[in-house]
Amino acid sequence: MMKRNSINLAAIITAFSLLFAGCGGNAPAQSQSYDDTVIEEIHITTGGADVMIEQSSGEGVYYSIDGAKDSPAELDGSKLTLTVPMPDAGINLSEPKPLIVRIPEDGCAVVTVESETGNVSVKDVKIDVLRITTLYGDITLSGMEGHFAAKAEMGSIKTDLPVAGEIKGLDIVGQELDEEIGATESEINLYTNTGTIELK
Repeated sequence: MMKRNSINLAAIITAFSLLFAGCGGNAPAQSQSYDDTVIEEIHITTGGADVMIEQSSGEGVYYSIDGAKDSPAELDGSKLTLTVPMPDAGINLSEPKPLIVRIPEDGCAVVTVESETGNVSVKDVKIDVLRITTLYGDITLSGMEGHFAAKAEMGSIKTDLPVAGEIKGLDIVGQELDEEIGATESEINLYTNTGTIELK
């Protein structure tokens, strides 16, 4: 009887080990600084991780993320692609760590962000063309200005910045905005399926 119980206990422990294998909490932090490379375009794709884009104190583009098993970065000439997929199946004991991207004061020509469930925040950076798409995540912009085009099919758009026109409601739910904010020639295109877009 004791032998059978020992076998059952070992089987349970093995099952839980496999279940928790997808947590990825012990994965090392991934980071890279591109001080010697001119980055003109950044393309970010995430599953569940939040994205935080902010100004760098250095002269190059920098990114960091904790808990990623593999490097999310791929550099092709002047284009940097950062890909953070959904966490592996299993029990995840903590929220996915955010992907932090820092852009130098001189700015970046094109930044595209595509997120499934993660939130996206952009603060005090110079970007000529900014496009953000989220499925369920929220979008927050601070210190941005330019031509702003946004569509939230099932969400809402909030801003405390002066907008040339007005936020228009769609037929059933959601809102749409395609107006000038500030006086720059930057182009900002935002889209969210069910989340919220906020401009500060």
